[in-house]
Amino acid sequence: RRFGDRPPSSEMASQFREKASRLVEAADRQVDLEKLPGLWRLEYTTAPDVLSIFELERLPLSPVRVGKIYQRYGPSVVNGGSREGQVENIVELAL
Repeated sequence: RRFGDRPPSSEMASQFREKASRLVEAADRQVDLEKLPGLWRLEYTTAPDVLSIFELERLPLSPVRVGKIYQRYGPSVVNGGSREGQVENIVELAL
């Protein structure tokens, strides 16, 4: 994704969802949070908090350009008897 590129088309988004669904079904188990730590480039999301970032570009006369978006996963921690992952969104912005 380059600065100014738009999120995927509805057709591409549908393909992403279908493939993600197949991966989850194929795994047939929970995600191993111990394998996630690191920096990952975000290619697709349905998360409203991330999608709302693109609204900055759509504002009239907005100088903001959204670049690449990453997610940094930290090591999992035990919270109340269950393991939870930690995630941080990292967004490249340009003026």
